[in-house]
Amino acid sequence: MATKSERRKFSSCTIGTKFQPYNDQDLISYLQKFVCGMPIESDRIRHIDVYGNKKPCELFQDLLGETSTDHVNYIFTQLKKKSDGGKNYNRSITGGGSWKGRDTGKPVRDKEGSVIGLKKTFRFDEESDIGNNQRIVWSMKEYCLSDARLEVLRQRSQIRHEDSVLCSIEKKVNLCKNSQDISSSSSATIYCGWSLYTELTKLPPFDGPFESLTEEELAFFDNPDPGYSHAYENIQEENK
Repeated sequence: MATKSERRKFSSCTIGTKFQPYNDQDLISYLQKFVCGMPIESDRIRHIDVYGNKKPCELFQDLLGETSTDHVNYIFTQLKKKSDGGKNYNRSITGGGSWKGRDTGKPVRDKEGSVIGLKKTFRFDEESDIGNNQRIVWSMKEYCLSDARLEVLRQRSQIRHEDSVLCSIEKKVNLCKNSQDISSSSSATIYCGWSLYTELTKLPPFDGPFESLTEEELAFFDNPDPGYSHAYENIQEENK
């Protein structure tokens, strides 16, 4: 059952609201309890096979009845080693595709600064069926306990779920351009930057009198952009 604070947190969120109710320290704490077979004080974390025979869209369609982009899915799952006694894990999906690592992991620290876990980032790309120039991307943060903490738990014979991790999975839709993923905000930034560059290249050099500018060129300075001076300097450097 969810605690009172969790119920207040979820009830205050309307449909379509994007939120992240748990921080990294909370998730490591929940993971340790799960690894040790202790009760979990949350009904939002499920135990399913992320690295099984279903792609994320199939997995969460069965789980939620929908795959909205405003939902963060919290999952306990067990990692599967590529070979007995090996250290590498198999992150391929039997149904096709695989979770690809985006970094080598970042330490999760407690309030005293001690490392209590590790957070890694993965992503899973899918072919889009929602329109042209769009790609569905599943972003995942995978949390595991630190080696030092696992060693202490093993010495105490407290581990009940070996090789278990806690995953935070979210669905995103990206725009595609020239086979590259570009978010809407990034696309707008690129467009605005190019527009500024185009306008700047139309202007004469600053070493001449302003009287030589046309009315159209003078109008460009009515609403100067904060980054104008730096952009102009960059263009001057490129033209040397």
